[in-house]
Amino acid sequence: MLAVRDYCFRNSSVKLGDREARIWGVNVPNLASRIKDWMLHRRSFCVTNKSSSYVIEKLVKWQPDYIYGYSSSILALANYLIDRKITISKVKLIVCTAEQVLPAQKKIISQAFGTNVVEEYGLTEFDIVGFEDSKGDLRIVNPWLIAESESETDTIVISDVYRTSQSYVRYQTGDIGRVESKTPSGLGGAKVVKCLQGRVGDRLVYGNLGDSFHASEISRAMNSYFASGGAVLDFTVVQLIKGECFLHVNIEPDIGLSALCRQLSESLKKRTTVSLEVLPGTIGELEKLKNKRSYFIQCVGKPAGSIPRET
Repeated sequence: MLAVRDYCFRNSSVKLGDREARIWGVNVPNLASRIKDWMLHRRSFCVTNKSSSYVIEKLVKWQPDYIYGYSSSILALANYLIDRKITISKVKLIVCTAEQVLPAQKKIISQAFGTNVVEEYGLTEFDIVGFEDSKGDLRIVNPWLIAESESETDTIVISDVYRTSQSYVRYQTGDIGRVESKTPSGLGGAKVVKCLQGRVGDRLVYGNLGDSFHASEISRAMNSYFASGGAVLDFTVVQLIKGECFLHVNIEPDIGLSALCRQLSESLKKRTTVSLEVLPGTIGELEKLKNKRSYFIQCVGKPAGSIPRET
């Protein structure tokens, strides 16, 4: 696993053993992780709205060669740096993992840190599966994995028959996406992951008439808002009942949360013809609401105890 990781990093001008800063949204201090951090010449940081200044101070002192971590946490640091005109020099690469990162968000991160931003697709069971190449494709890079997508459901399945402890044959990842063939670019092989859109259970958004649209439209609508000049922020949309969604954001939008909700409702109606009212949610930490690799959480029909809530 480390060999695949080093292969990907070297293709992007860094390598394992270079100074690494790991950026997470939760703090999980344990002896094993500290030993691993020490052996691999890296330091881990937990980012919250209250800890950004502390983390930036430590990053300036650490001077990492590259930064790796949750997309939303890295974006929070990027906004902090831009707002306060702080520069962290010598960072050669930013690797975003675990959550989707929109083009406008990648642009902000790149601007803040003054370097290239790439996306990684990984799974707990297999570590790195895909890594972004120089052309922006999320290319399958692990030579021991066979990645496919089921044509009926567009879900990604992975086989690993080389593992000595246990083989996985057509393992259902639960991720929506397509695996396609594309001419090799110098990184990985001839397979790329297209349209990675989060988990199967968070695929559809329901209007008040029972009609629906694909949740990826929310990301597209928000990216259009960012591209038009809106302040780039982190967000999560949660649907509890049909016809309504709540928009939760980590910081106050420059036009106000209520105005952004109205704009998002109108944009989605134009894009999908489905009537959906987007209502203001919370402003602040999103960790209790976050769903990996997706900006949308579908809770219609789920038991009350399974619904994520901000506390």
